[in-house]
Amino acid sequence: MLDSLIKPGKMYLFGDPIFPQLPTEIAGILSELKALKVPVDVYNFVQGNAHDPVKELLKAWISLELQKI
Repeated sequence: MLDSLIKPGKMYLFGDPIFPQLPTEIAGILSELKALKVPVDVYNFVQGNAHDPVKELLKAWISLELQKI
């Protein structure tokens, strides 16, 4: 019965999205990072990114990862 409802090559939406929505604050950080052109800009961005590493784990992770560039 289900085979008669599903057509090959067509996308169907069921339930929740696979990936959760990013928090707006993190989306903003990623947008700012996208605009940076050289590694020095990334370094300066990370140094100026004030955050609480205990409460804001994702920001802390982003800062640590960007320092490796």
